[in-house]
Amino acid sequence: MKVFVTWSGKLSHDIAAAVRRIFPFVLQQLEVFMSEVDIESGVPWFATIAGNLAESNYGLIIVTRENQHRPWVMFEAGALAKGISKSRVTPLLVDITNTDVVGPLSQFQTNTLSRGDLHKVLKELNESREDQKLSETQLDETFNKWWPDLEVAIRDALAAAAARDSMQAPPVRTTPELLEDALLGIRKLSLQTDAIAAQAAIIPQIATMMQLSNLSNLGLVGARVNTPGATGPTGSGLFGHLDAYLKGFQGGLTVDHVSPPPTTPTQTAPPPTPTPSTPPATPTPPAPPVTPTPPTPPATSTPRIRRGGG
Repeated sequence: MKVFVTWSGKLSHDIAAAVRRIFPFVLQQLEVFMSEVDIESGVPWFATIAGNLAESNYGLIIVTRENQHRPWVMFEAGALAKGISKSRVTPLLVDITNTDVVGPLSQFQTNTLSRGDLHKVLKELNESREDQKLSETQLDETFNKWWPDLEVAIRDALAAAAARDSMQAPPVRTTPELLEDALLGIRKLSLQTDAIAAQAAIIPQIATMMQLSNLSNLGLVGARVNTPGATGPTGSGLFGHLDAYLKGFQGGLTVDHVSPPPTTPTQTAPPPTPTPSTPPATPTPPAPPVTPTPPTPPATSTPRIRRGGG
């Protein structure tokens, strides 16, 4: 009787090697085929695998978390399912549970590497043999004898896999460090996103405002911005549009449309009160004619009286 063991990856390989080494001690004359070990150098490996798949009576698929979706495992599982009854193809789950198995492998009855499951697999192999079957007592005694060796091999394979994972894993960082890095990354991404969005959106926004506005009175046009619980113009002219747009972008405001601010009716000035006219000035009567002053008569010379002797 021949058992074909499918594996992929280091952990799966180590488990397959342990199965190939121990199972023939429990069931004598059981042939276990494992590709890496049983293909000689220079022999076409694909033809050898295909031939052994066709000759095998039972299939064991060593399934790990890393290999359950690998193409080679899927190929060999499909070949086993085609040539062998599904009841004789058993996935052995290494580091996953039955609920983790998805895809084509989920159609098979799975087993784990526990003592009870491996004993059950060997019992099924013993019952599938046409000759040289062991009695139940002989099988139990033989399995109990070799189980410690198989358990050690499985434990060593799992320990080696854990050591490889720990060496490859990055150093563990504390929660505050992770939170700080996440916060810095979010802030940086937010700033970059805001800058790109503002650059991409401001040009069509200006074009829209210019189409809706009269260029001749652009300085009098305001933008209406909807804010929760507040309405009305928030600016005027081109700079008012840009200010409203940027505020809406940064604070969650939205620019609905561009329109002139509501016109307040202009009150008509009352007509000026007429100033009372100044009464005409009373004409000044003409001055009376100046009476000519009579000329002064010439002075009369007084005769000098001469005194005697003179």
